[in-house]
Order: sequence, then structure tokens, then C-alpha cells
Amino acid sequence: RMPFYHAFAHKSTEPGIRLAARLLAMAPVPMSKVFFANSGSEANDTAIKLVWYYHNAIGKPEKKKIISRRKAYHGVTVATASLTGLPFNHRAFDLPIARILHTDAPHHWRFAETGASEADQAAIRKPPARNLEAYDCYLRGRKYYFQYGPQDMDCAISLFSRAVELDPEYPLAFAGLADCWSYLYLYSSREEALRDQAEWASRKAVELDPQCAQAQASLGLALSLRGQSDEAEAAFRRAIHLDRNLYEAYYFYARQSFALGEAEKALRLYQEAIQTRPMEFQARLLMAQIHEDLGQPEAAKACRQKGIEMADHQLAAHPDDARAMYMAANGMAALGMARQARELVGRALALRPEEPLLR
Repeated sequence: RMPFYHAFAHKSTEPGIRLAARLLAMAPVPMSKVFFANSGSEANDTAIKLVWYYHNAIGKPEKKKIISRRKAYHGVTVATASLTGLPFNHRAFDLPIARILHTDAPHHWRFAETGASEADQAAIRKPPARNLEAYDCYLRGRKYYFQYGPQDMDCAISLFSRAVELDPEYPLAFAGLADCWSYLYLYSSREEALRDQAEWASRKAVELDPQCAQAQASLGLALSLRGQSDEAEAAFRRAIHLDRNLYEAYYFYARQSFALGEAEKALRLYQEAIQTRPMEFQARLLMAQIHEDLGQPEAAKACRQKGIEMADHQLAAHPDDARAMYMAANGMAALGMARQARELVGRALALRPEEPLLR
């Protein structure tokens, strides 16, 4: 007798049928079906599909969000790795997928603030949003923000603004708006209104939640644009204290340090940013220029080569990432790869003819 065979297309085996009957007899609640899977990942993946299929079937196609916990483990398929709350299961894989949300883990020993009791920690650690639709808008806005283009910023601003409409006391949404306006001030138009909006939104985010690391990092960036370097540094330090894995805190802080001529400090901070996102290409390529300025050509070459490699990984997953193209092209040009650099710049221009950094 064949002990096992896949159960697709209404196939089964006699041992499988007998085992299913025994399992149904043992089940604590009435059930009528058994579906055998090869692993926990596959079983959880199937459960996700069944839930989504069910809500499509009953006419609720919008009811698809699934909430998991940080540090939870649910598997390694695309869907179950998204449920898994471990950053290394997400980095470099473009995960989590849409409609998978995460909330905090109830783990006082690992996640408590220094000196905080369990009661204190319960008060300090808040869910990412009171309104899940607002949180979804925020996550999608961040995705557009990290594409770093004028049109992407417009989409991000629209989504962050929608999140604020849904929850007027949502600090992350205000921080997102602040970052967009800071970017536009830096790279698109030096309009005073943009800088004012960035500072207003970041201060609003901090006012709503002083313990929000993203809000503190956004305030630091906005203050750095005003030349208030001491206040900006204090905000960056607060952000890092609150969340040592926040990429933006290190990246924005490094950017300010470089602008102030603190090259060694900027290198250290860019390296810290890379530790939070090992597949990051931007910080590596920016580090290369600093090494060049410090008279360290070999270190500059190594950073450019690694940055180009990481940009290639990014383009393999996102072929329309113009920023990866033009930053990799800059590194290629510095390494004497003129033909490849021109090709990438041409592709980037075709995608974003309005991009100010390509003019």
C-alpha cells in the first residue's frame, strides 16, 4: 500500500484516509475535513489562503489583514515568513507582504526599558496604531517614501495624510509627513514652506508620543535642515536610545555629521545603519565618498563594490528602482566603469525624467 501521496486534485491513499478518519474522531470540536501538509510552514500558509478564500466567498474581499507578534515564528514561506516577527526573515526578501501586520511581544525581560517594571512597560509599549487602516496607510506610505522620487513622495504624502485623517493622534503618520517634506526640501525645492512643514509635523509627532523613536529621528532631520545641529543631535540620540534598530536614526544622524565635517563619525553612523539593514546600498556608496575624501582609496573602492553589489540585488527584486540605478551608476563611474554607468543613468532617466538628482 502506498503510505503517502499528495492530496491535490482529489487524490488520496488508503492509509491517509484511515488516518484522517482517526484524527476527525479525536478532534475536540466537530470537523469534517483533514488537510495533510508537509511542514508547519505549509500548514500555516494553507490556513492563510483558506481565510482569504473564505472572505472572498462571503463577499468581504477587503477583510484580509492578519496580525502577528514581533519575535513570533510561523514559518518560512513568503506568507508565513511575513507572519514571522523576525527581522532577518524579512530583510532582503521584501517582506512582510501587504496585509500582514505586527504588534509587540509581551516579553518584559527582552523588551523592557531600562529600570522599567512590568507595569511600567505595559504603559510605555504601545501598539503601532489604534486604527489598523491608518497603520496600513502608514506602511504603504513608507514603501513609497523609500523609493525616493518626487512622484513617490507625493504618493507617500497622500497615504500619510490619509492615516492622519483616520487617526489624528497617530505620531508615525506625522513623522512620515515630516520625512517627505524634509526630502523634498533637500532634493527638490528649497522652499521655506517645506522646511517649516517638516519641523511642524515632526514636532507634532514627538508631542503625541515622546517615546516614538521614528518621531525623534524625524525631528532630528527637520532640525538639521535649520542648522540647529545640537538640538538635532539630541533628537537623534534619543531615537537611537529608544530603538537601536531604527535605520533612519543612524542614516539621518550620519548625514548631519557629514554635513558638519565630522567624517569619522559619519562613517561610524553609516556603518551602524548598515547593521540594521545588511542589504542596504545607499549608506555604502555614501561611505565610499567619505573614504575618498579621507585619502583612503582602497576602503572607498571596497565600499563602492559592495554598494554596487547590493544595488544589483535591489534591482533584481525591483527593476524600476531609479535610485538604485543612479547611485550604482555613480559608484561605477568612480570605479572607471563608464559604459555600465551610462547605461544605468539612461535607464533611470527613462523611468524618472523629472528626477532632480539626474539633471
